[in-house]
Amino acid sequence: MKNAFIIIVTTLFIGCVGPSEADHGLVENMPAVINTTSAFSFILRGDNYSSDNTIELSFNLPEGQNIASSLIVTETKGNDTTLIKLEDNSGGEIFKYSIIGDIAELNTAASTQPKKAMIITKNFTGILDWSVTVE
Repeated sequence: MKNAFIIIVTTLFIGCVGPSEADHGLVENMPAVINTTSAFSFILRGDNYSSDNTIELSFNLPEGQNIASSLIVTETKGNDTTLIKLEDNSGGEIFKYSIIGDIAELNTAASTQPKKAMIITKNFTGILDWSVTVE
C-alpha cells in the first residue's frame, strides 16, 4: 500500500509540467523599461502590439556631454506603424525614428538634455531595442 502511494505521488509530480521558459528573456507584449539618470532603455518583443507610451525621463546630461541613441529592430512582420521620438524640455525633437521594417541605427550628435521618450506602436510585431545613454 505504501509503495502504491509513493508511485502515484511520484507520477503526479513528474507528469505536471509548467509553461516553458522564454529562450529570449522577454515576455511578449510587455515592454522592459530602464529609466535612470545616465541611461534609458525600452525593449519589446511584440506580437501585434499597439500602445502609445510617453515616458518622462530621469536623464541627467552633464554639461559638455553628448547623448547616444541606439535603435535595433529585428524580426518585423506585417504592416505596422511605429514611431519613436526623444524630446527636450520645450518639446523639441532630439531624435525621431519611423520604423517600417528591420533597422539598426546609432546617433551620437545630440547634446540637448532629453526630457521625454515617446514610443507609439500600431500592430507592431518584432523585437525593438532602443537605448539612450551619456556618451
